[in-house]
Amino acid sequence: MVNFSSLKCLSDSLHALQRFINTVFRDLIVQGIVLPYMDDIVILSKKESEAIDRLKKVFKVSSDYGLVIMFGKCQFLHRKIEFLGHVIENNKLFPSPSKTKSVVHYPEPKTTKKVQRFLGLTGYFRKFIPAYSVIAKPLSDIKRLLSILMQNKKLPLTS
Repeated sequence: MVNFSSLKCLSDSLHALQRFINTVFRDLIVQGIVLPYMDDIVILSKKESEAIDRLKKVFKVSSDYGLVIMFGKCQFLHRKIEFLGHVIENNKLFPSPSKTKSVVHYPEPKTTKKVQRFLGLTGYFRKFIPAYSVIAKPLSDIKRLLSILMQNKKLPLTS
């Protein structure tokens, strides 16, 4: 992962920063060599020799545009990295342990708003969990029911 210091002037406008990075590294993005996000760039490769060749290309483009690389913030030739809340390892994407930990330790939701927050948090994992919507349906149904009851001012219910 490569990090740049010379882009701090663009950091006030995140959209401008991302557009700049996408423009500068467009050819490498199209070729599937890099995955940029703001001032960080993941260099994708399967072999160490390929990684070094691709790293040289990133250094060349960076030099051509006068970008200063923050080597102290860089990670080179890692087989496993954490990037944007994901772990990338062996060409596979996993949720980061910090994300799964937040779900495991989430307090039991007891209000409509807390159920909604929990569903929002777990919705992040839908790409990792087959049939997520089926699993989450009971909570979604409870949230919907509580919402309807609150609108009708029939809480609390007595039997």
